[in-house]
Amino acid sequence: ELFCPSYSYAVSKDPISGKDDHYLAVGLNSNLKESDFQRKKLNLVVVLDISGSMGSSFDEYYYDMAGNYILREGFVEEDRGKSKMEIANESIVSLMNHLNDDDRLGIVLFDDSAYLAKELNYVGETDMDAIKNHILEIREEGGTNMESGMELGTKLFDELKDVDPEEYENRIIFLTDAMPNTGDISEDGLMGQMAINADDAIHSSFIGIGLDFNTELIESISKVRGANYYSVHNSTDFKKRMDDEFEFMVTPLVYDLELKLDAEGYEIEKIYGSPQADESTGEIMKVNTLFPSSTEGGETKVELFY
Repeated sequence: ELFCPSYSYAVSKDPISGKDDHYLAVGLNSNLKESDFQRKKLNLVVVLDISGSMGSSFDEYYYDMAGNYILREGFVEEDRGKSKMEIANESIVSLMNHLNDDDRLGIVLFDDSAYLAKELNYVGETDMDAIKNHILEIREEGGTNMESGMELGTKLFDELKDVDPEEYENRIIFLTDAMPNTGDISEDGLMGQMAINADDAIHSSFIGIGLDFNTELIESISKVRGANYYSVHNSTDFKKRMDDEFEFMVTPLVYDLELKLDAEGYEIEKIYGSPQADESTGEIMKVNTLFPSSTEGGETKVELFY
């Protein structure tokens, strides 16, 4: 009811052997109309990096492969001179405009240690204008202890682990401009804590500010049930994720999707783009969590997190 596979087929000669290679491209399209989309109620904790490096600005320019100095796509003139901290603060304020009175919101800040900025309480019982003003005043300082931020953010859910998962989505949005240690999967490590949280139906959205995640980190995050990840490099990226597409980011649609091939006379030789697929069993795709994404022609697309 939520999505359907889509296929396209091609035949191409191998440039060396000259034999025909048969290709099947598989995608997923949603049957969900944007007008019908409705997220669950939210218990949301925002965990924000306020370390000293957040005081730097996004890189306005980058070098392309030819060595040309190019203005980064999505950079807007009005953000010139703004720090990552300022743009993150503004994006969180935009996010808050999407919350309803029966949602809950909590906020944790971290540098060398973690600090409780706002208890996890109902939006309708909170002076949201005052909270927004406080967020816009946040300034950066100190080092980066991501584990402490995730630990304190998790503790805010202690009284809410038994909420009805059909009614409420428990989610942590974790924002940092530092690369976590993907090798630390202990309970005290960031990746380990995310996995433990998922077992308790507390899901994570990881947002890298001004950095691209390496393959190892992406794979680690993607294997955690209900988790997703994004990289933002300017205010346009931030607005897209934290404002325009906020509802999609916090709404898992489907868990544990498997797509297999059963075709007489054919077998899978190689699979590209699905790291958990297994050609020996005919499995084309295995997706831990399926999220809705932006619309095309009024229909909602889907994002895959393997």
